[in-house]
Amino acid sequence: TTGSLNPFVNSLGHMRSPWNNNPSKQLGRYNHTYGSSSAKIPTCEAMSNCYSSSSLELMFNCLNGDTHGPVHIVVGGCWGQDEEMFSSSDLSFLNDLVLLLYFKLLWRQGYARCPSYSTCISTGLCDCYIPDEYISTYGSKKILQLSGLYDKLENRLTKDTDDYYTEILKAIEKPYSVGEMFSSGASYDPIFWPVHGQIERVIGLKRIKKSLGEVSLDETWGFVPTETNFLTGRCDWSQVTSPEDLTLPTCDFSDGMFNYSELVNDKLTYYIYFV
Repeated sequence: TTGSLNPFVNSLGHMRSPWNNNPSKQLGRYNHTYGSSSAKIPTCEAMSNCYSSSSLELMFNCLNGDTHGPVHIVVGGCWGQDEEMFSSSDLSFLNDLVLLLYFKLLWRQGYARCPSYSTCISTGLCDCYIPDEYISTYGSKKILQLSGLYDKLENRLTKDTDDYYTEILKAIEKPYSVGEMFSSGASYDPIFWPVHGQIERVIGLKRIKKSLGEVSLDETWGFVPTETNFLTGRCDWSQVTSPEDLTLPTCDFSDGMFNYSELVNDKLTYYIYFV
């Protein structure tokens, strides 16, 4: 299976994130994230500040964001967007790294679909898309609301019309081409390994120092919610039989994080994409 339901292969049959239809078979990198180049490589100060965190919960937050997340963005990058579409003042704010994050909100919840390999090869239609059936059934504004995107976009929207909401959805229904480091295929890029190894060393050193009584650290399992936590919750795709099956997955956003026992005991029953 390829497309939406295979976490390892895209619609073109290439081993990368299922929504990343970069047509090249080579490792992808780009020095811009769509129309932005604002992400910066983390500094030593950021690493030091994170190490000084008083709890595991706070360390998780800065290890995920301040100290290594920007490396994924800067090295991976995104490209191939429709510049003419995003030249509109009503849509230009989407020509940034948020485009990928907004798309993934739609994709994880099933509103955006990515074709299977057979569909891609037989029709030449390989890009991810929002099925017209969803737009006609729910309406564009309702899809934005149901997916949680409306709340994130509300202050940037310039119109309140069905046509405008459809334009928004069409602008973010596919992520174009994405470098591996800015995707769930990040481990295919050699840079992934020293970056993550360094992060493991930071948290490992802190825990060793605590065991020796040299520092304090609250090791209660947790994660601090922030406005940049786009991809929370869990979506169960087990009832969706193929990329063309328009059954929506069942999503639960009441708890955005697995508890420790679930991870240790490996008894997860959800069909989950960690992307």
